[in-house]
Amino acid sequence: MNPWLGILIVLTALAGAFISTRLIERFLAPDPEVLRKLIHVEMGLVTVTFPWLFDRSWPVLLLALVSVSALTLLRRGMSLTRSLRGLLHGVERTSWGEMLFPVSVALVFVLADGDPLLYCVPILVLALADAVAALIGVYYGQNQFSTLEGNKSVEGSVAFFVVTFLCVHVSLLLFTVTGRVECLLIGLLMGVIVMMFEALAWHGLDNLFIPLATYALLNSYLEMDTTALTLRLAVIILLGALLWLWRRYSTMDASAQMGAGLFAYAAWSVGGVYWLGIPMLFFVLTMWFARQVRRQGRGNIHNVYALLGVTGPALFWLLLDDHQGGNDPLFAYMIVFACHITMLTISHAHYQLARLPAGIMGAAVIAGMMPVLLFCLGLRVFDLQLLQVLVVSAVALVLSGLLFLRLQPQLDNCPVTPERWLRQAGIAGGVSLLSWLALLITPGELL
Repeated sequence: MNPWLGILIVLTALAGAFISTRLIERFLAPDPEVLRKLIHVEMGLVTVTFPWLFDRSWPVLLLALVSVSALTLLRRGMSLTRSLRGLLHGVERTSWGEMLFPVSVALVFVLADGDPLLYCVPILVLALADAVAALIGVYYGQNQFSTLEGNKSVEGSVAFFVVTFLCVHVSLLLFTVTGRVECLLIGLLMGVIVMMFEALAWHGLDNLFIPLATYALLNSYLEMDTTALTLRLAVIILLGALLWLWRRYSTMDASAQMGAGLFAYAAWSVGGVYWLGIPMLFFVLTMWFARQVRRQGRGNIHNVYALLGVTGPALFWLLLDDHQGGNDPLFAYMIVFACHITMLTISHAHYQLARLPAGIMGAAVIAGMMPVLLFCLGLRVFDLQLLQVLVVSAVALVLSGLLFLRLQPQLDNCPVTPERWLRQAGIAGGVSLLSWLALLITPGELL
């Protein structure tokens, strides 16, 4: 088909969707969330036809650019578009979801590279599962859990899981030669994992997280056999059970806890057991701090920003290892968590005590050395290699502690603001990079 004709068809269909939704708003006056999700579904069903309308990427990229430009005008409240603006912004919360929708569609189309299955399944999940979950949560959500933007419902998350499972499972059964057992396992895995991404997202980022996560998981799982898929399903169920047991000891809200589960799963699936063991040890060690926070009645004070502050730099080293291999990235990955333990120890002592004792730095460094010892024992690093690791690690932890004391204001009040976690992430990331470089310029390997 001529790409310009395809673009005209898409724009006409989208215009019809907006007009019909505007008429529904005028004559039926439903809940604003219903209107938003109706537009969401209509846009998704229109864009799911792209593999049959376009055989090149540029028309989709052009449509995304036009859509983002038009939505920017809507967000600014231009006089000619105010009637449509109410459809997308009728719910009073900060969201960039409508801007990210066309961006996600374009990204997935480019990544799928002409494969209709790899494109259509993520878009269907985005269009249908997200909308059904939101509406079920609005009308039937009785069991709430805390997130960065307020509360979401267990009922909505279950609905999201069911619709995602059906989108994946039915698509694989009808349009691929994948075995029935594999279709079932892939559907279950993706239902659970993408549901966790949806619960984690804030400010409309689910419109980015959901399709990209669905694409990446589907592209990976289609190449796996029954044994590999079963193992992954068992691991995600086990991690879910551990999160359920851990929730009463944690100071993270529910969405951050799900994010921790996703990070743990990624650490195991990409890196292996050692990459999972280090963050698990971190969370076990920080349970003592969590107990003190709960005794003070401060509740679940740590949200997604805290999780990203801790795991963001570690995720960089995890992805680097996936491309590079070797144990140098694992060492830097371990240093990230060791630095955070050191900084959290200093922060806790500063908050608890009227005056910071002189020996707290030593205690914080000793606490931070626990992941280092796990690293050495797990990889059997001994002799001169052990000395090299211990010296570099000790210097890194002292440096992180000093930088934290210097850069973090109001430690007496133990701030949990996004700025605090950004500082910690920057310190841990920078120190881990210096530690990695120190290993590169010193002789010897870690194995």
